[in-house]
Amino acid sequence: MNGNGVRKSSFSSDYDSRYGSGLQVQPSSKVLLDGYNGSFESSRNSAPGQDRYNYTSGSHVRSSDLLDPNDPVSMHLLMETAIGDSQHYGVLSFEEVDELKKELAVLATRIEGTKRKLAIENKLRDAATSLNRLYTPNSRESVDASGKGQSQKRNRRSVMSRNSGSDLLSKTDDELAASIKKCEDLSQELWRLEKRSQDVQKRLLEHTAGVLQMTHKGFLEKDLPPQHSSSMNGYADGLGNAHAFGGGIEFDDRSFYQALDTLLESVDSPADGKVASAFEQQTLSILATERKIWDLNRRLRDSISQSRGGGEVMPAPPAPETSERGDTEAALQGQIEYLEKGLDAIQQSRVETLQVLKETTYKAEEKLEDLNTQLHGIILRSSQESNPQYPLPPDVTGRNLQEQIAFLEGGLDALEQHVQRLKDDSLTSSSRSVAHEEKVGQYQNVLQGLWPSLFVGEDIPGPFSLEAFSTRIQSLSSRVTGLQEQKDILGRQIQQQREVNNKSDSEKDARMVEVTTELENVKRDLEVRSREGMTENNMLKAQLAAGNDAKEQLLAELQEKHGMISNLEAQIQIVKDEQQVLQNTAQEKSAESERVRNELADYEGQMVRLQTELTVAKAELDGAYGTRAQRAAEVASHPALLQEINDLKEQNQALSEEVATGKSVQEAAGNAESQQRIQTLQKELSETITEYEVMTKSSIEYEKEREQLENTIDGLRDRCETLESQLSDEKVQSLGVKSPGRPGSRESQGASSTSTTVLKNEFKKLMRETRQENMKALRFEQNERRKLEAQLRTLSKDQPPGKSSLSQSMTAH
Repeated sequence: MNGNGVRKSSFSSDYDSRYGSGLQVQPSSKVLLDGYNGSFESSRNSAPGQDRYNYTSGSHVRSSDLLDPNDPVSMHLLMETAIGDSQHYGVLSFEEVDELKKELAVLATRIEGTKRKLAIENKLRDAATSLNRLYTPNSRESVDASGKGQSQKRNRRSVMSRNSGSDLLSKTDDELAASIKKCEDLSQELWRLEKRSQDVQKRLLEHTAGVLQMTHKGFLEKDLPPQHSSSMNGYADGLGNAHAFGGGIEFDDRSFYQALDTLLESVDSPADGKVASAFEQQTLSILATERKIWDLNRRLRDSISQSRGGGEVMPAPPAPETSERGDTEAALQGQIEYLEKGLDAIQQSRVETLQVLKETTYKAEEKLEDLNTQLHGIILRSSQESNPQYPLPPDVTGRNLQEQIAFLEGGLDALEQHVQRLKDDSLTSSSRSVAHEEKVGQYQNVLQGLWPSLFVGEDIPGPFSLEAFSTRIQSLSSRVTGLQEQKDILGRQIQQQREVNNKSDSEKDARMVEVTTELENVKRDLEVRSREGMTENNMLKAQLAAGNDAKEQLLAELQEKHGMISNLEAQIQIVKDEQQVLQNTAQEKSAESERVRNELADYEGQMVRLQTELTVAKAELDGAYGTRAQRAAEVASHPALLQEINDLKEQNQALSEEVATGKSVQEAAGNAESQQRIQTLQKELSETITEYEVMTKSSIEYEKEREQLENTIDGLRDRCETLESQLSDEKVQSLGVKSPGRPGSRESQGASSTSTTVLKNEFKKLMRETRQENMKALRFEQNERRKLEAQLRTLSKDQPPGKSSLSQSMTAH
């Protein structure tokens, strides 16, 4: 069949010695395969009438459009050139020419069959490559198409268990390597057949040119009739005229330019047997290929069913059957179309699952971010420092779930430490309260000791009490006043008696002096005792009132701290429960994410990555800062913030007045507790002023940040447009690679347009849902903030002026 032994004349050795010196180097298998793939594409895209010089067809153009057969000068030059170029061409015998023509027909048949087999094997190789990528989610590396065709083994997991996944992976790799090896072998065989066909055609053409050169007598010496002007090239009817050739030799080479079917009919029975054998081999190869594709379709359908929960998602592939050649090719084409539909279905399922996973992960992270924000506020409000500092929670990006959980754990630890400090403060306050109660008991014991001394010479009316003690002091004051009046009356009587009895004797005078002295002594004793009683009474009243006030204040603060501890413990328990639920959910989602990522192939990874970045960028912007309308509404709600600042100013003024009152009390009484209270009020005033300054700075920073975010949004919008254009280009390229038809066909354009439309609709739907969720969350936060502000204002109005603003703020929180 290769024609190496058909030449038996002396010209065979001359030909081999003449053409063997220019032996061509056989190109590599990869270069040959790429070249034939390109020729297949160009042949499908080219029109049928573009091959103007195909000399194996009977409908070729025999002459150039630029040639003028009626120009004798041009024809003479062409004739001389042709005769000169064909002087050394060898002439074969009739038997050798007949053998070469038969060999050429067989070679043409084998070349066409090999081309069809190579085209089918190329489709099989593409299908095996797609199936291999389906089970290789972490890599897009193509299989090495070298001489051995070995594919690199990579660490990966499939949608099934680890053992079955490794078996499937090894099987797909082996099938892909075998398919590539077969394509390379067919390309090598096709190159050898075409090379041999070119050699045979070249020998036949040289033989024809040599015969014409030997039999030519001179074109211009004969007066040819006008009807021969249309056949100047020597291939028309003039070749059949014996007068056109010297020696009466007739040579009819028109059969060389007949169609391939005519040549096949002219060969003898051995050639027919070879052709039939070639067709039978091709049919068997097509049936084997159909069987392989059916097996791939069945495995692909099982993979799709497992990935979708075992439901029936696609009909079963048609079973391969033995049929005629035309039916076999149609069945093979149906199997290939089923394989393409299966790959499209699993790709769509993978994209939808990955989108749902990304959305679920983002929602979980957003929920954790809200909890972390609340925890951050609780920590700052519960801190006793003047300017508390605590890091903000990380932003929501869709990929920082572990960071959010770590921040939540750290916040809970800090909150537990604060609760422990509050418990220690509560124990300290309890000990102080006990000390005050002991001091009050001592005061009461002193008063009880003074109670009997107030009734010297009299009966004690009843047991000791503060009311009875006060009543006794008042009665003593009344008696002192009565004695003072009696003293004045006696003084006047004595004066009158002195005036009347100026000449009294010395005894009356002495007696009068004694009485007067006794009265003065009694008066002095009464005054001293009255002053001492009043002083002791006032001092005891003040001490008792101060002790009662301190006791009430300590009890109130202790009760408030107990309430705060209970609230914080309840909040910690709630946060711990939510953390546990979120951790379980995060673990489940992480496991599901790992399983889905390992299950899905990276068939369109670049497109999905770009779409995910676009979705995350827009959702992050809308979720974190809202739309332009939301930011405008937030700016419009600033009067509430100004009202809150005015309330803080009024509170500062009230605190200043309270500090001034405290200073006056300190100067008047010099009490250590008043000094401590004034220091506490001053500290609270400084904290309030610091908070006011921080709020003012924060409002300015928020305005600057809003302007920066608007610029960032504009830049991201431009980037989104660029990414959308790149996404469309990637989609068109990927659809062009996997489409079985021509790249410019209607089927590929329709698939590209439909896929792009579906992706855009899914993206718009996702963005609408994200915006709605962000709007709901924003409205909920605004309502909660308004409620807290109203409660704070109500508590501030209802709080008595003597209570500490620190306890007011703690109660509001």
